[in-house]
Amino acid sequence: MALVGACADAPDPGDLAAFCDLLAADVGLSTQATEAEYAQLALVAPPEIRPTIDSLQTQARDFDELLNVEPPDLAAIFTAKFDPAAERDRAELDRYAESGCNLLIARPPSVRWANFVRENHADAAWREAVSMDFLSDTAQVTGASATFTEAPAPMALVEDVCDALSDFLSSDGSGSASIQVFIGTVVVINESSPDGPCRLP
Repeated sequence: MALVGACADAPDPGDLAAFCDLLAADVGLSTQATEAEYAQLALVAPPEIRPTIDSLQTQARDFDELLNVEPPDLAAIFTAKFDPAAERDRAELDRYAESGCNLLIARPPSVRWANFVRENHADAAWREAVSMDFLSDTAQVTGASATFTEAPAPMALVEDVCDALSDFLSSDGSGSASIQVFIGTVVVINESSPDGPCRLP
């Protein structure tokens, strides 16, 4: 009886094969994944990834509720859409899909950059001051640019964001991509590859 009790109390192992099959069919991996998709994943999720799925499901439900509010709260919708917690959870699901299911997750450069910044430059002063643009040939980035709407203070932030882009492109396998940093419409740093010095003239 003790053995039966121990088995009954054992955590639900989920169904890794079914979970990976759903991910392979792109269920839950899109940045527009729905609460219903996460509910499908939650039914078979292994215990180590289940909290992430539960969190993503809650975030998707909350976002759907925001979309149904009249009049729409645009600021709240924007904040929810780019919620750092949701980005962290999606990145965690990507990692699990790759390590646990041997799936190659092809995210657009902007998402890969956002994940890189969150993991390596979460407190960077330039993070909210620049807009990013990426040129890519399929999955490979061929060019990246960062634009400050006005001169940052201190100006060293221009070099800092260039250095971060260099590290990102190198780690992303885009060692021949060009880098440009703008202030408004003026190019202040122009490097032909991530190996450049990233220094203001």
